[in-house]
Amino acid sequence: MGARGRRTNGLHVFRTLQQHQGYRVDAFDNEHRMIPVAHRPDQSTLLALRRNFLAAERTLMAWIRTSISMIAFGFTSAKLFQSLALAGRFVKGPAGNVWTAQGVGIALVATGTTALIVAVFEHRRELAQLRADGMEARFSLTSAVASVLSILGVLALLAAMVSF
Repeated sequence: MGARGRRTNGLHVFRTLQQHQGYRVDAFDNEHRMIPVAHRPDQSTLLALRRNFLAAERTLMAWIRTSISMIAFGFTSAKLFQSLALAGRFVKGPAGNVWTAQGVGIALVATGTTALIVAVFEHRRELAQLRADGMEARFSLTSAVASVLSILGVLALLAAMVSF
């Protein structure tokens, strides 16, 4: 064992100065502490990190699609309930309460917006973990689009609640 290394329960970890390294890779020792290791990740590790990044991007895109569908279905349902109310037909829930067009629309818009906000935070957590594992920092267009859509969803929800 060299002067710059130490052995911790079978995991050999080198302590190096990070400013002298052109890369950053962290490893867990057996006490669950993040410790920088002194080797550059190999090509298969870099490819695995790239695949995980792309999988996280695809997952967020699926959540964007699902959230937009829920919000659009909320607006469509509100219009349907509104036209039924104008025709004198009211939809009653299981408890016998009449469902209003605004109530149904707001509920679905809120559900879609909440799902998208949670997905954005989960995506950012996943990217932070990938960066800690050695992936270089990258711009995520999917995350930017999802953030803008989340803000628009919150604004639409507030506008619907104010007019309600």
